[in-house]
Amino acid sequence: MDERRRTAGGGRTTVGELAAAEPLLEVPALPFPAELAVERTVTAQGLVQFEGNFYSVPPGLPGARLLVVHRLGEDVVSIATAGRAVIARHRRAPRGAGQTVRDAGHVIALERRVLESFSDRAPCKNKVRRPPSEAALVL
Repeated sequence: MDERRRTAGGGRTTVGELAAAEPLLEVPALPFPAELAVERTVTAQGLVQFEGNFYSVPPGLPGARLLVVHRLGEDVVSIATAGRAVIARHRRAPRGAGQTVRDAGHVIALERRVLESFSDRAPCKNKVRRPPSEAALVL
């Protein structure tokens, strides 16, 4: 340490003496809760990409911008709206594994939405099939 004498607080002391007199706090039991939050866009399949993996969200959000939040040291990934309302929570897949992590509720809701769009009605009767004209057949 620096042993030169300095004037501090009206008295003369060294840096080493100041450091020895300074009380230190106890080491915290838990690390600081740092989190990584990134903004992602929902795909047409209701998935959000994060660290080389895909995580499901409820259907009806394609193109929406959501926050993917990972608290460092935890095995959970949370997906939230811009207002920080959590809409999905998944176990975190290993980084770059290329896994698709889906919630069973999201799968069922997506299947229902897809099946609702299908119909067993007869096709539209207004469509008339006309053969190509003579002008269209001439090359």
